[in-house]
Amino acid sequence: MRSGALRLGRREFGPHEPVIMAIVNRTPDSFYDQGATFQDEPALARVEQAVAEGAAIIDIGGVKAGPGEEVSAEEEARRTVGFVAEVRRRHPDVVISVDTWRHDVGEAVCEAGADVLNDAWGGVDPKLAEVAARYGAGLVCTHAGARSRGRGRTGSRTTTSWRTSCG
Repeated sequence: MRSGALRLGRREFGPHEPVIMAIVNRTPDSFYDQGATFQDEPALARVEQAVAEGAAIIDIGGVKAGPGEEVSAEEEARRTVGFVAEVRRRHPDVVISVDTWRHDVGEAVCEAGADVLNDAWGGVDPKLAEVAARYGAGLVCTHAGARSRGRGRTGSRTTTSWRTSCG
């Protein structure tokens, strides 16, 4: 590996190399595309377009990032796992990132071929880091705000609690 390089999946990116990441939202109520890539065919067409335009990373999300209806783990997995497998089949060298905060969904998408788990909820499920480590997947951890994921749950996770959760 080159000095300062980042390895994600089968790819290595140099420290001064620009990297394009495309987002494919598998939600019917996405704030960005209003559900345009919820169904399989439009979502796969978006992946094909993004790869043709130079995207090295495809980030797939099965739960809306903003306020909205709660989505069960089973539904999130239904929206993402098979899709990840199909993207991996079509594009073996593209880096596949999946936006999830649940360890069980993380495990399923890693089994299907995901290279990165993108936790936009700051460690709500600390077992997600264990899944990433077990599969050798990258882990991106950000925090979308003070409200924790899921209906009726409030509170916040601080950077300190995330560090404690992940070691």
